[in-house]
Amino acid sequence: MIFWWVFALFLFVPILVHLFDFRRAKRFYFSSIQFIAQLTSKTKSKSRLKYLLVLLSRVCLFTSIIFFIWTLSKESNEGPNVSTTIYLDNSLSSALSESNLILKRSLVGLQEPRSVVFFNNDYSFFGGAELNLDQIGELSHSPPRWTELLRKDNSADLSGRLILLSDFQGEDLAGLREHFSDTSKSYSLILTRNLNELGNVAIDSLYVQPNPDELSEMTIKVTFRVFNMESGSLVIKLMKEGRQLSSIVKEASELDEIQFSIANNEIGAFSLEIDGDEVGYDNTFDFTVADRKKPIISIIEQSDPRFLREVFANTQLFNVHVQKPGDLDYEKLSESDLIVLSDLIELPVSLIEQFAETTFLVFPNDSSEISSYGEFLGINLAEADGSIAEIDIDYQHPLFEGVFEKSVDEGMMIELNPLFLLRGDFESIMKFRYGNSFLTRKNKTYFFNSSMGTTGFQSSALFLPVMYQLAFSASNDIQIPYYYPGDRIVTQGQPSDNPVRILNEDTELIPSFNSNGGEIVLEIPQDISSGFYFLVQNEDTLKQIAINIPKQESIMQAPTIDELKDAFANVENVEVLEALNQSSDRPLLASAGQSSLWKYALFLAVLLVLTETMLHRYLK
Repeated sequence: MIFWWVFALFLFVPILVHLFDFRRAKRFYFSSIQFIAQLTSKTKSKSRLKYLLVLLSRVCLFTSIIFFIWTLSKESNEGPNVSTTIYLDNSLSSALSESNLILKRSLVGLQEPRSVVFFNNDYSFFGGAELNLDQIGELSHSPPRWTELLRKDNSADLSGRLILLSDFQGEDLAGLREHFSDTSKSYSLILTRNLNELGNVAIDSLYVQPNPDELSEMTIKVTFRVFNMESGSLVIKLMKEGRQLSSIVKEASELDEIQFSIANNEIGAFSLEIDGDEVGYDNTFDFTVADRKKPIISIIEQSDPRFLREVFANTQLFNVHVQKPGDLDYEKLSESDLIVLSDLIELPVSLIEQFAETTFLVFPNDSSEISSYGEFLGINLAEADGSIAEIDIDYQHPLFEGVFEKSVDEGMMIELNPLFLLRGDFESIMKFRYGNSFLTRKNKTYFFNSSMGTTGFQSSALFLPVMYQLAFSASNDIQIPYYYPGDRIVTQGQPSDNPVRILNEDTELIPSFNSNGGEIVLEIPQDISSGFYFLVQNEDTLKQIAINIPKQESIMQAPTIDELKDAFANVENVEVLEALNQSSDRPLLASAGQSSLWKYALFLAVLLVLTETMLHRYLK
């Protein structure tokens, strides 16, 4: 603002000089007055033209001089450390369709020796003055982490211009705004694409689990999220190694959850393909199904364990040993993944001490000794009042992932008779409606607060899936069908001179890892491409894994240009631009440097001095 006042003041100088200079009268002598009228007319018209041209020339001259001084002072104040830093969001959502053209076009005019260009994935330098814009489309895709980027940039002792080119997918604008407090820098936020106008279908979760209704099959349960699509048919195909196994047709407005079934022995690499006119870029979701290790289950019961034998009767899924409390086979117990104690009056406390790393499941007897149960479980127990109550479920608990399609309304769950009141430090997985715990976990011991013989829990539709989940979760062979970049993979083994590699036909890399008691924990790199890979150590293939694009990349939600402008309306050093409406032949960003402008201002000033000289010489 001060600059414009100074500029206006200086602009009055040539005007005042000009006015007073032309007000001086000049006397002419004539020997005859015959042509005075004609001479007066011609002199007035020429004088008026000369008057206006000289005024214009002097105003332009002073403007050029002021601009010349301003550009020189600005360049001097910026100093040698000033740079233009450009961060390119090359994530898949920003790289859709013509977005790469927008990014390339936006950089025209910014390729100067002082310009530094970064790629946002790992913030590593990939170009500068000699940047080849074709590189942008060749870089691997990964969603940006702007908060981390700005934290690193603010810690550097630099000033200048920082440019973010992004669709700002899923960005928290309030959190982002906190990182623009450095007023020595100017920031440009350029929205490359409005994701809220793009339709897409995202896989929210996928589980592979035994089918309790058909024990020879496995169930693939998939939940979806649909974005910006109100109509249209979608075809979801289940593929295995290029071969279609099954397909389901759904309306976009109705697509929420679907299930596929495969045989127990159907293992390998699978994909879900989503076909639809408006579906975005991530219409393929990869996962693997591996041969499951059979959980080894030991059942210890005084009476005939008919209900438990029926639950674990499928020999393709379970290895079951039945023992009596007075005749225990400790070798088989040591091999077991799950030890079930059912209908025992007194619990053998020595077992929990001897097999501390094994999972136990306890069903009490109607006449159970409170003291032995309390000591075995490590929980304070008291006799319940015998009232019957409906049970309730924590649907968010990992034990129930994929078990329930929807929440069960109150009054529709089974009513049971609790044997004990539980107090102390434990996890309540299923409760009675009035608050007492029904299914409890303490360390690696699960306890059902109701006897199997009298309450009828074994006849409930809930009994079979819960028992299956307990059995498979007790096994050390936990099947994870897919991973995302940044996830951790736990595999058995010891670190050696030959680390575990992640490889396929196109990629081979060594991820960061650490070891923990016979296990190797690998971290999947952030910039890895989606697809199928093998974990290989030495020449041995440990397992096959599927990696999908980051989950947040599938979510078509981002701030609009109006929301960006509102968020930074009061931040003076931040400008918000939009690349969507720019013409194809015009760069979005002006040149970052001004060091050459003073040359044009100086040349114009000299030209204007010559112009005024010529006016005085030839326009009399």
